[in-house]
Formats: sequence, C-alpha cells, structure tokens
Amino acid sequence: MTAARRYRRPDLAVAVILLVLAVALTVTAYGYGQASGVFPRFIGLIFTALTLAEVAIQIRALLAQGGAPAAADAALPSPGQAVRECKGVLWLCAFLAAVYLLGFSIAIALYMFVFLRLSAGRTVRECLLISGGAVLFVYLVFVRLLEYKLYGGILFGY
Repeated sequence: MTAARRYRRPDLAVAVILLVLAVALTVTAYGYGQASGVFPRFIGLIFTALTLAEVAIQIRALLAQGGAPAAADAALPSPGQAVRECKGVLWLCAFLAAVYLLGFSIAIALYMFVFLRLSAGRTVRECLLISGGAVLFVYLVFVRLLEYKLYGGILFGY
C-alpha cells in the first residue's frame, strides 16, 4: 500500500454499516443475563470502539481529499474477485441459516466439516477431527467455562 492511498466513499459506507451492527450487538448484549452477557458485552464494546475509529478515519480521509470520490470508485472488481466475494458471503449466510435452524453445536460441526471438505479440499478424517475440535472448544469455553447456554435452533431447540 502506498502512502498516497486514495479513500473511496464505499469504504465509509461499509464502516458505517459495521458501526450500526456493532451498536446493535452491544445493545443486544446488555439484555443478556449477568453471567452470560459478559463476553458479548466485552466484544460489543470493542467492536463499537474499533468501528467508530474506522468511521472517523474514513471521514477524515474524505475531508482531506475535498469530498471528491477517487477514480477507483468507478472501477469494478474482476470477475474472479467478484465470484470469490460472493462465495464468501454465501458461506457466511449458510452458516447463519444453520445456526438459526440447527443451533450452534450442530451448525459449527456441520459448517466446519462441509467448508473444509468442499472449499479447502481436506480429507474426511481431517474434516472430522477439525470440526470435532471446534465443537469441543466451543463447548468447553462457552458452556463449561462461561456457563453460557448455547442456542439450540428452532428445529432442535433444547
């Protein structure tokens, strides 16, 4: 990255969207119980502070360049880059849908396995070990250590 980096308006828009999400996360976290809300509140406050800093940086950069959009604003991403970005968003949407329907424990195991198998090309054994390790980690940290009840999903809610 060069020192004369040009800032674009979409950068500011993304920063503002992230700030709205951070504030929503933080407000939601304060509705949780005392013990189960500690970690979400902590993450929400950090997320909000970082996105506030990013919004300030983007506004300052736009003001420094006189509010004129950079020439790169009109540039479209290459087809390969656009496809990669769409795949990334689809993977995230699939995970969120799985969490909503199946709950965290099942969704984490399923997502890790399928993602590693299809996207990373790992063997079935590796996928099982990594996804099992991820579920064990989440269980130990959130359920045992933080005494947080994981969301069970609308299909298998428990």
